[in-house]
Amino acid sequence: MARFAIDAPARESVRGGLLSVARVIDAPKEALYLGVTHLIGDEAPPAPTPAEGVDKNFGIFEDVADWDPFTLYKGIEYSMLLGEKPDVAGLFSAGETYGVEKAVQALALNPFADDITPTPGTPVTNIKYAFGLLEQYAADHYSGLPMLHGNKVAISLASEFLADSGAGTLHSKLGTPIVTGGGYGPAGPSAAGAGEAWLYITGAVTILRGPLAVYPAHNLKGNRSLALAERTYVPVVDGFVAAILVGI
Repeated sequence: MARFAIDAPARESVRGGLLSVARVIDAPKEALYLGVTHLIGDEAPPAPTPAEGVDKNFGIFEDVADWDPFTLYKGIEYSMLLGEKPDVAGLFSAGETYGVEKAVQALALNPFADDITPTPGTPVTNIKYAFGLLEQYAADHYSGLPMLHGNKVAISLASEFLADSGAGTLHSKLGTPIVTGGGYGPAGPSAAGAGEAWLYITGAVTILRGPLAVYPAHNLKGNRSLALAERTYVPVVDGFVAAILVGI
């Protein structure tokens, strides 16, 4: 007698990941193919008027940053004899933020991060102090609302200093939104060792995202089918990136 078959439970997207904290917008095809250029410049906050005879300091707002696209995919192979086809689009969407985080860390965080670990290579074990250093760095270098980023290890170390928005996302006690990025790995500005992890702080993050494309294919000889889902993105980080190595 055959076993009774039931549907697998629907998979929810991970809460608190980059796609739930960043600004995500639909991207024109040109951006997905060529990437984008982002105008940046001096982001220091207003300064007191200097004493008489001392020149005012004018920031320059003419620098640009170029951001390149990347593509994620999810492929499924299955028997053509199955009654139902797997939902490759649903499986892609459920794990999408993990893949985006992995790519963003490699392409948009690590290459630009200012490592402000007080003693380079030695992790900060006072996580409250690490949070303070990062948020003060943002205050000195950025005039908008920054974002903190860390993987599950880093954010768990700081759990007593976090507040819950009530919508499955976190922010620091000072109000900075926090990305709990399971896709962020140990390879930060330098490799994190055992018991260590990287915390980042950035300006606002925008993810330009293309449509999700699904492609079916069939291997008739083998009675097998393939389903492929792909989506292209361009990450844009406003202003700055800084990082601190933390540990236990």
